[in-house]
Amino acid sequence: MAIIGAVVGYFAKAVQDSSCTGDGAAIVGAIVAESKILHHWATETDDPVCPDGLLMAGPAPTPLSVCIYMALLLWSFVGVAIGADVFMMSIEMITSQEKKVVRKVGGQLKEFTVLVWNATISNLTLMALGSSAPEILLSVIEIVSSGFYAGELGPSTIVGSAAFNLLVISAVCVIAIPAGEGRFIKERPVFYITAFFSVAAYLWLLVILMIHTPNIVDVTEGLLTFFFFPLLVYLAYLADQGYCSCHDTSATDSDRCIAIAKDGRAINIDDALVAYSPNLTKEQQAAKVQELMGKPKTRAYYRANAVRSGTGGKVPISANEAVGDAIFSFQKQLIEVQPGDSWVDVYVVRSGNTSIAASIGYRSVSHVSTGEGLTEGTIDFSPGQRESYVRMAVLGNEAAFYLVLINPSPGADAHREHWKCVVLFGQENAPGMLKFEHENMTIKESEHVLWVTISRVCGASGAITFSLKTKDETAFAGTDYVGIDTEVYMASGQVSHTFPVHVKDDDAYENDETFQLILSDATGGATFDPTTNGGGEKAVATVTIVSDDAVRNKLDELAVNFINSDDLSLSGASWAEQFHEAVEYEGELSFLGVCMYLAALPWKVIFAFTPPTRIGGGWVCFFVTLCLIGILTACIGDLAAHMGCSMGMLPSITAITFVALGTSLPDTFASKTAAVTEAHADSSIGNITGSNSVNVFLGLGMPWALAAIYWSYGSSESAQHEWRQRYKSEPWYTPDMPIGFVVNGGDLGFSVSVFAACALVCLGTLLLRRATLGFELGGPRPIAVLTSVFFVFLWFVYIGSSVMYTYGLV
Repeated sequence: MAIIGAVVGYFAKAVQDSSCTGDGAAIVGAIVAESKILHHWATETDDPVCPDGLLMAGPAPTPLSVCIYMALLLWSFVGVAIGADVFMMSIEMITSQEKKVVRKVGGQLKEFTVLVWNATISNLTLMALGSSAPEILLSVIEIVSSGFYAGELGPSTIVGSAAFNLLVISAVCVIAIPAGEGRFIKERPVFYITAFFSVAAYLWLLVILMIHTPNIVDVTEGLLTFFFFPLLVYLAYLADQGYCSCHDTSATDSDRCIAIAKDGRAINIDDALVAYSPNLTKEQQAAKVQELMGKPKTRAYYRANAVRSGTGGKVPISANEAVGDAIFSFQKQLIEVQPGDSWVDVYVVRSGNTSIAASIGYRSVSHVSTGEGLTEGTIDFSPGQRESYVRMAVLGNEAAFYLVLINPSPGADAHREHWKCVVLFGQENAPGMLKFEHENMTIKESEHVLWVTISRVCGASGAITFSLKTKDETAFAGTDYVGIDTEVYMASGQVSHTFPVHVKDDDAYENDETFQLILSDATGGATFDPTTNGGGEKAVATVTIVSDDAVRNKLDELAVNFINSDDLSLSGASWAEQFHEAVEYEGELSFLGVCMYLAALPWKVIFAFTPPTRIGGGWVCFFVTLCLIGILTACIGDLAAHMGCSMGMLPSITAITFVALGTSLPDTFASKTAAVTEAHADSSIGNITGSNSVNVFLGLGMPWALAAIYWSYGSSESAQHEWRQRYKSEPWYTPDMPIGFVVNGGDLGFSVSVFAACALVCLGTLLLRRATLGFELGGPRPIAVLTSVFFVFLWFVYIGSSVMYTYGLV
């Protein structure tokens, strides 16, 4: 669009200069003359014609060639994204195969349906190949097509893509998390292994290119590079199975196992209690059960989601996301405004069905006693939006006010426990308010002790006392738990008090039993949080004592009602359905959306000819699509080389910028979506490190090993003679040196060195965030923004350093 605008503006200026004479012929003559000048500038050059590519003849290096090949290259990136989408669908089908197993749970043998493929293995093998197929195939094709000589596009693209993945995608994921939220990596042993290999892989390149046999990759080095791949997969699998964990593994014994997840992992009573918590709604419990037992969303799901949403296609939606109501709630039920603040932002969040537009009303009430209304309004949520806020002005004569949620739109509702929020204005020397840290708590009867915390918020000035008692409900003091009736003292400045509650394991019941903890009769001016159970008069918490059988039954009930193994199906069942989805437009009507749809339409139709994934369990589609992506990747290699030549840009710089960026953009949007929607960061950050390692071990290790074997054992005498003529002018060459596979370690070695340094800093920053904030992604908005900017800065350091070194400026 910018090029078209510049051309139109150029001719408009020529017409304006000629129109002053009022002569129509002069205007036409001026346009013709300017056209000739522009044509000469765009098509004529004294520079030699660019070398021929594998499939395309080399062009003349003119500005017109730059425009043409840049446009074709960008369009090819759309095609390879569509092809990778289809490729990932075949992998999704392959890795979704299931089998029946018999496991002992709760002392009984039961039959479960589990996935054949382990999730960690599939992520590091087929899923990594699917997301990185263009980079890997570009490296393989470049070496094989050149007669087993090393090229610059393939290795530089892999390193450039790794830099973009780790630095830029991490930056996007860190800042994409809603304000105040965080995501941490759950499977830390697997992440540590893949993170180590993601840096060690590139340090290994430095060793074989610059230290051991510089500029020559021998057979041992090539084979070791390739065999590091199965080593990575094996170690990651061991970590996934808990062999690298320092925790007690007895929790997975059959006596404590109450269910088997889809991936074959044993679920014990402690895992299930997270989903069983009475603090959660039924929908939230179902989501936890889906995470525990259901088929997780894979990289293929998020990749397909990103590509299809960007090209007007049908976005796959999980069944749990597509049905049910939107549930609105206040993010915090108590907000303290500091003296001097002129406004307060009250955040409202949406859970449940977030795929549709919805709205919720709010009303502020000043005086609890009179219910005097202040303001009302409506908050609109667009499809996919999960958070918004209301900005309320602070009036000097107020001490507090309520906000309540009202009038939800059709298909929406307010959370039954989080529909109101109290905004309290901070006062100096306030004694504070008392509340339980958790209003609903669950304990297994075999645990015996539950530690409960009482919090003192909105002030802690002066000593206070209050009464703490227990109250029977279905559980009885003396039989099921030890009753409490005491007075608690909190000193001035003390903000919390923790005490034990003892329960008894009587083995006499299988159903839940509950009792209450009650705070009352506060002295010293202290009050109770009015947003909690008990209102402003007292604070009430409910403790639920559960047995293993009760949790198991609840888990089975939720699993039957909510888990659907087919709800994440990405593929069509027939060619007819594939062609229908290829031409169907389901995005929002916008100029950009329609343009992206039209650009992607030819590629969608081409890849609709691939066999449906239902045929042969996905393997037929896998190999056919891999061949098509290989052909398209060969075209991208030619287009990138011709565009770089026309621009006067060296191939290595073209690779780490244009090619790496184009092949990595779909993964950027996929990781961003995974970061926002997933409960943990494994699907966003964790997959980056594994993919970067696989790129080196597969994308470089496999073709380098083949090339090293060819030159050492399979090359002809004429090929060896050509090899010596090709490299005899190199400073490292000697006439008596053996024939080998040459990879110039200069530019690539420097680029790898800079990336390895930036990668260590980036990973160190993520570990520091985990140690200080408790999570790798999100957190306080200023820290998240600073982290994101820092990661992008590291990427510019890598690009700038590589460019300056390549052009001899460093």
